[in-house]
Amino acid sequence: MLAALVFLAAIVAAHSSAQAQQAPPNVVAAVFPSVTETDRRAFMASFIDRLGPSCLEKGDRLEADPAFLDPTAWGRGFYRSDDISASGGATAGLEYHPDKHSCAGAGINYADTSLALDGLPQSGNVEAFSLGAYARRDGKLLFIDGAFAATFADIDSKRRVSGLLAKGGTEATGAGIVAGIGLVLHAGALVFEPRFGLDYDRNRQGGFAERGAGAANLRVSGDEHDGFRSNLGLRLHRVFDLPSGAGFMPEFSVAWAHNLIDQGVTLTERPTSGSGGAFPVAGDKPPADFLLLGAGFSFHPNGSDEIFVRYDGAWAEDDIHADAISAGGKLRW
Repeated sequence: MLAALVFLAAIVAAHSSAQAQQAPPNVVAAVFPSVTETDRRAFMASFIDRLGPSCLEKGDRLEADPAFLDPTAWGRGFYRSDDISASGGATAGLEYHPDKHSCAGAGINYADTSLALDGLPQSGNVEAFSLGAYARRDGKLLFIDGAFAATFADIDSKRRVSGLLAKGGTEATGAGIVAGIGLVLHAGALVFEPRFGLDYDRNRQGGFAERGAGAANLRVSGDEHDGFRSNLGLRLHRVFDLPSGAGFMPEFSVAWAHNLIDQGVTLTERPTSGSGGAFPVAGDKPPADFLLLGAGFSFHPNGSDEIFVRYDGAWAEDDIHADAISAGGKLRW
């Protein structure tokens, strides 16, 4: 339920930047800080939505069997898209099960994002590397979960102006944390998991100076900002134990997310030649609310392994929409 929220930050920033281009000419779009933030949030969302819950969903065939509490290796690939950007990447990690009611894991994530603003001769590329960890503990009725991640990103910007190509590059760092509490409710074999969560994120991007376009080159300031949001949702799933010993589990999630703090991105720019004054480029404030939907299934060919596929979608006002698909597996030894 958290996953769909995270891609929207980049989309909102990019749309806002396009509107900011109505200001002085030759403005560099203020999209990159939120793109970096989005990659990290998506990484943490994969922990909360898919990896953490699945480590405790064992079905009757695995109940109380200590052989299946062995360490787990896992991996996933993903693709996210919207009308101005596309991202692809992969995640891999390890998971440990202290007992059948808890698990903890860690992983590394790589994401490559390409952006091109509609109607504007501007594009960019962001390569982001993240390290993160997660944990979940289930009680008889309640569960708690959480995740942390830190990101380093390399950013390249291109802007065509007066027949010349202005190029720039910089780096970004950031860290985020999510935490939630929920219920584990049963209606026969169907499991309901209502959850309330909070997540905080801090992102920093360095400034840079363009080159390649002579007097049209711009010097762009850095950015540092915080984000704080809540999400309230429901996850449904059912484990089907097959006669062969395999298992199949469909799942569905729906949530509402609300931005408590998200100032958007504001950069200051000035010509590198010193011939003009500085001017701000401010994006619109991101929408306050989002609708998040997710669906997927996992297949357990035996008691130890798992293969999963998941779709996430997010919708907000002003026709903002994003889609993501991910697939991966777990292998215990």
